[in-house]
Amino acid sequence: MSSPDRPRVLLLSMHTSPVDQPGTGDAGGMNVYVWHLAHALAHAGWAVDMATLDRDPSHSPGIRTTDLAPGVRLLTVALAGAAEVPKEGLPRFARAFGEALAQHYADDAAPVVHAHYWLSGVAGLHVASFLRAPLVLTLHTSAAAKNLRAGSDESPEPAEREAAERELIAHACRTVVNTPAEQRQVVELYGADPASVVVIPPGVDPEVFHPPVPDERDELRNGPFTVLSAGRMQPLKGQQILVRA
Repeated sequence: MSSPDRPRVLLLSMHTSPVDQPGTGDAGGMNVYVWHLAHALAHAGWAVDMATLDRDPSHSPGIRTTDLAPGVRLLTVALAGAAEVPKEGLPRFARAFGEALAQHYADDAAPVVHAHYWLSGVAGLHVASFLRAPLVLTLHTSAAAKNLRAGSDESPEPAEREAAERELIAHACRTVVNTPAEQRQVVELYGADPASVVVIPPGVDPEVFHPPVPDERDELRNGPFTVLSAGRMQPLKGQQILVRA
C-alpha cells in the first residue's frame, strides 16, 4: 500500500468526513482544516490517507479506499452498528475503528498517525500502539477549556472526554494547537509537557483570501462596511466579542 518513495501519514477524522460539506451534520472548520492539511502534505511529498467512519448503513463492515487527488486517499471504515449512531454514541466505537485501521496497515510500513478530535485520538492511540508508530494529536477543542467557558445554557462536556484527552496528551509525541493561549490551556488544564505542545497557526488559502484588486478597493472604500464572522452561534465561538469590538 505504501509508496516506496513517499512516507505515509494517516489523518484520522472519525466522527466527520473531511470531504463532507461544511455546515452539514457535524461538518465544520475541522473538515476544512484536515482537507487542506492533506493536500499540503501531499504537495510536500507525503502519501496521505484520511480515515473516517462510514455512515452508510447499507455498507457491510470493512474499509473502502477512494483516491481523491494525487497522493491523497480516503479510507471509510464501516463498523457493524455504527452508521446511524449519533455523535454522542460514537465513543464506544472508537476502539473498533482504531483496531480496523491497525489491521489494515499490519503488513505495510507503519504511517505517522495524526488524530483530529478526541474520538480520533482514542482510535489513533490503538493504531499507534499496535503499529509502534508515532502519534500526533490535534484536539481542535478540549473538554476542560469548553467547560471552563461554557455558557449557563450549555451542557458540560462529559467526564469521559476530559479523561481521554488527558491520557492522549500524555501519550502523544506532539500535541498541535492553534495559538499560544491554547498551548497554555493544554499545559495548565491537562498537565502537558510544554516541550511536547507545538503552536501551528491555521493557514489560509491565498486563492480565496487575498487583498482586493484596485477596482475592488475603490468600491469597498465608497461602499458600506461589512464584517463577516463564520461559525456556529454559541458563546465558545466568540461572536459576542466581535459585536462588542
